[in-house]
Amino acid sequence: RLVGTIGKAASLAAILSAFALQAAAPSPAPSPTAPAAPPGAAATASSSAGFASPGAFLKRVDAAEGDLEDGSYVEIDKTTGGGTTTISTTHSNGGNYITVEQTTGGFTNTFGRYKGQSWTETFNGTIIPRSNFHRHADPNALALQHPDDPNSHVTLSGPNADGQYVLEIHPADGYDEFRYYDAKTLLLASVVSYESDRYKHVRTYSDYRKTYGLTQAFVERYSDGRPQNDQVTTTESFRRVENDFTSLAMP
Repeated sequence: RLVGTIGKAASLAAILSAFALQAAAPSPAPSPTAPAAPPGAAATASSSAGFASPGAFLKRVDAAEGDLEDGSYVEIDKTTGGGTTTISTTHSNGGNYITVEQTTGGFTNTFGRYKGQSWTETFNGTIIPRSNFHRHADPNALALQHPDDPNSHVTLSGPNADGQYVLEIHPADGYDEFRYYDAKTLLLASVVSYESDRYKHVRTYSDYRKTYGLTQAFVERYSDGRPQNDQVTTTESFRRVENDFTSLAMP
């Protein structure tokens, strides 16, 4: 899977979920109150929970996940929620990929990344290059890339009563994010974030399997407290195929 800001083991499902959430505008709801820290988060997270630093902890997390073997892969994911089902087929090789989403009702969405350039295809076939804001300018993503920089405001505590390490991210221009890792396996269990809408966004990861050298979550659940926005993404298939790097070029 593609390396993202929530770890190698759950990144592609998160990318697909993000596109699905952007495509479906959420139903209006009353404005929520300002959030408090989630249960299990440290009130004062000044320690590094036995690790030299948050960065040292994340290196251990990377080691626990492993590395995907070089090659080309095809992944098929199914996302259900809001009365629709989306089947996503992704062809990938390293950081290059093409995803085709087919949603209930015959709607198709195609997007990808090739040699660092992200792109999306409109309904009439026009190819539009996309910025890589999330990778290069998103304060939370940058904080995870530089967790030991004091300006990133990343702290680590735990294990808590649930047997999880808690990585807190509070960048000055970003949003409050709490990442929970299983203390025994160091695999990502869930992410709780309070984004610009101030709702509590919860993503949980389960059914971890080791495939081609990488331990990755095959199930992701998403909720923001509004049932109409609940989603479940399941990896139906993940397999290696013959090298198809050149076929991943931007159309």
